[in-house]
Amino acid sequence: MDQKFSPGLLSLVLYWSTSRCGTLGYDSNILKILMSVYGLSKDIIELDDYLVVLGENMKIEEADIISLQKLIHLRELGSEEIYEVEKYKELLNVDYLFEVIPKYIFLVDKLGIDFDFGHHTVKKGQWFYRIRSFNEDVDYSNPNEWMPNPYKTQNRANAEGVTALYLGSSETVCILETQLQEGEKYAIGKYQCIENFEVGGYLSLSKTNEWKNISAIVLNAFLIAPSRGEKNKKLFEYLDDKFRSVDIEDFGSIRECIYNGTEGIKLPYKFAVLNKNDKLYNWTNRLCEILQRKYKNGIRYSSSFIPFESPGIACSEYNLALYENGINKIKFFDYEIKMKDSGNGVELNTLNITKTLLGD
Repeated sequence: MDQKFSPGLLSLVLYWSTSRCGTLGYDSNILKILMSVYGLSKDIIELDDYLVVLGENMKIEEADIISLQKLIHLRELGSEEIYEVEKYKELLNVDYLFEVIPKYIFLVDKLGIDFDFGHHTVKKGQWFYRIRSFNEDVDYSNPNEWMPNPYKTQNRANAEGVTALYLGSSETVCILETQLQEGEKYAIGKYQCIENFEVGGYLSLSKTNEWKNISAIVLNAFLIAPSRGEKNKKLFEYLDDKFRSVDIEDFGSIRECIYNGTEGIKLPYKFAVLNKNDKLYNWTNRLCEILQRKYKNGIRYSSSFIPFESPGIACSEYNLALYENGINKIKFFDYEIKMKDSGNGVELNTLNITKTLLGD
């Protein structure tokens, strides 16, 4: 192997040479050279069983290394316009869509490649909502009860120990996200934005770069994939039955994603079915950590249950995960105690909406 590769590139090559065979003990010339000549350790790669699904006995291709060399060369030459297109093409230079997730993390963390999928401006005066299950022992009139989770437990957009406040753009999206049951009593808090601020996310579509668009769809789909849990039991019974046993080959090709409009809607649910353990948030946290480096106020992400606009990108109803910078720009206003009912007789829940979205 040519020894003039950058350490970042070598880290990614090491990642592929291990993850694509499904074991960190892969005995290949590439792995031996990297470890002996460059002093790299297998411990540099943080893989868990969730990403071993990338496949068994898949070898790194010489074309992959050449493609990455060209990308690094373009960046060093300062060819901005070409580089902006080529970096997204390289991100999608995978066999299956699922591979975009770990490749994105390593291109950013190991090669220092910057991907920007747009931002959203939260405007002064906007209202946001948060739902909590009703507990008669809680004094909901106390503003402290509406502060972020004091235990700082891990959630979709925050690792354990990181302060985050989760809000919805409407009461409806909060009801869906909290999995409220018919007849269940709940407290809904109202918050108001007190100054303009920006949040990041996988939000914008490009008129000229379809590679960027597909990348945003895939990354956002992974970020918003429903997670397994007792409250989601009925939803996953339906999804597991519909998609049966999902594996890497069920995540269509890039071409299918471009020319099949329904693929963007299906992706979050396929990712959800693939998640058989409790490690999904470990990887959504990684995506949000990358976004937070540029947008420190927080993250805007779509609800997988209400994609009214561009499927899988910027939904009409959305969620905010605010970090400390953003929390300081939001003020708790008031609360109300309510009970969920079916209204016109049609129960509004994630299962019914998901069936509609998937054509059942």
